[in-house]
Amino acid sequence: MTTDHLKATMEETRQQLALAVQQQNEWNFEVYRLQGLLRNLAVNLHETEKADVIQTDMQERLAMGEAIEGLINGAGQPLAPLEVMENLRLYGYDIDRHSNPGARVHQTLKRLSSAGRIKEYRGRYMRNDFNQWLFGFEEKAPQSALTGGEAGSKRGQSPHHYRSEPLMLKRTLLYCIFLLFAGSVAVSVESQTAPANLSATEIADRNVSARGGLQAWLAVHTISYSGKLDAGGKENVQLPFFMEMKRPRKTRVEIEFANDKAVQVYDGANGWKLRPYLGRRDVEPFSADELKAASMEYDLDGPLVDHATKSIQVDLEGVETVEGHDAYKLKLTAKDGQVRHLWVDTETFLEVKIEGVPRRMDGRMRPVEIYYRDYKTVNGLMVPYVLETSVQGVRQSHKMTIESVVVNPELDDSLFAKPTAK
Repeated sequence: MTTDHLKATMEETRQQLALAVQQQNEWNFEVYRLQGLLRNLAVNLHETEKADVIQTDMQERLAMGEAIEGLINGAGQPLAPLEVMENLRLYGYDIDRHSNPGARVHQTLKRLSSAGRIKEYRGRYMRNDFNQWLFGFEEKAPQSALTGGEAGSKRGQSPHHYRSEPLMLKRTLLYCIFLLFAGSVAVSVESQTAPANLSATEIADRNVSARGGLQAWLAVHTISYSGKLDAGGKENVQLPFFMEMKRPRKTRVEIEFANDKAVQVYDGANGWKLRPYLGRRDVEPFSADELKAASMEYDLDGPLVDHATKSIQVDLEGVETVEGHDAYKLKLTAKDGQVRHLWVDTETFLEVKIEGVPRRMDGRMRPVEIYYRDYKTVNGLMVPYVLETSVQGVRQSHKMTIESVVVNPELDDSLFAKPTAK
């Protein structure tokens, strides 16, 4: 941009400014913007005009503060700012939309600490004892290294060491709830020739037969599961869960922790969540990403049962090794074009792995994989009693262990409606 062009631009800006002043209060914002632009052009004639308008959203700041406070209060140990950022991403909070997410998190931590809502110790943050009753945690060592004494004899230890369950529940919900029955573990992937030259349709048919048969699964209208979910943390605490499913594609999950209960419900079209582990007592609707993930999940019998009626195209892409066993790699294409892959054991014809719905982390989508293990017979149906979910780039996987399965329990539709906050 030449000097003459910049001077002409300055003159045009002055004229616009004169007109804006006449509009008084209605044009105040435009006046301030043009004044700033005029100063910028006058000082930097050699630079190309560039304007970035950033508006501070107070509601967004409050939402971040609430999320961070809930995270700190629910953590099993003090967290550094970088750990807070990592967990926010894992919890589905799109922190990377901020120009400087690290600074935003640091400022929020300082603000919460100054307000007495959390505590700071050697650059790490922990819950305020005043909030202890809210989350139901109990301290193992009230005497710390700061005060000396027997309880603080281990030097360098945090002044708060929690005996209770480290509450990494949101991560468990995100990774497992709607991925549980869609269909770190080392996997070697080498393309091979499919044994016995079976077609994709024949493999699907054998899978359905191995799992109990088409008619047996079509007779299942509801099913419920109960067991334990990995909650994460150093001690890898397990939390009781209860999941109920009903055709068509309705799901309700309850997870118990700290004398409280998290609830997540999907009625086939809409979803809601109750997250007391983040200090939120109001029922919230699914986010756009959560609703999309839920809509991509299969019904309670999985993708291969009666797949033609479900408009799921099945193609064979070869054989790969999954956890030491050969498995057919099947490509599943839904009628909306969404593609996922499913691996079926070449000997048992039971599913051993499926691609879950990708998770958004660090500003990009991360692949998700779910492994099926320990099949058992329930009312003539083969059901996996262990499911392990791993997300690319996340060190710790999450395991779900089923303890009880009930086929065709009485489940009223009201269970899958919007829950009521207590």
